Amino acid sequence: MAATPTQTDRTDTQPTDATLTLFAARPRYEGGESLAAIADDLESDLETIARELRHAGVLKPWDDPRALAHLYHEDDHALADLADCFPDGPGPEPIRRRMERYGIDREPTLAEQLADPEFGPEDLGLSPTTGDDHAKYTKRGERA
Repeated sequence: MAATPTQTDRTDTQPTDATLTLFAARPRYEGGESLAAIADDLESDLETIARELRHAGVLKPWDDPRALAHLYHEDDHALADLADCFPDGPGPEPIRRRMERYGIDREPTLAEQLADPEFGPEDLGLSPTTGDDHAKYTKRGERA
């Protein structure tokens, strides 16, 4: 009776692309390199790198594009609140940069709206207008 080959007896098995991606990405990610830098160097897309690290259980939630998008859009967290979701993670500004890098749509911050020449303070509810109780001020806070 012939012995059946076992998995260790097979010499024709090749590692998958996912295995190779994880093998190359994991030590770099655990060493502190960003997902974007790893994806660029491995000529892979960011989602693939994130997925493989997520499946390996090493991807931090604040680095996970899927987790950030879910928390922001589905759970309705404000940008500042996202940082509070990760007590050991980065602050609001690094979270905002990650969301930009990952292409996650988000509402502009108040500072971004104020810097936009199309918006004025009265458009954002920050300046008294002629219809307010402050009759001595006109639009844009000028004296009447």
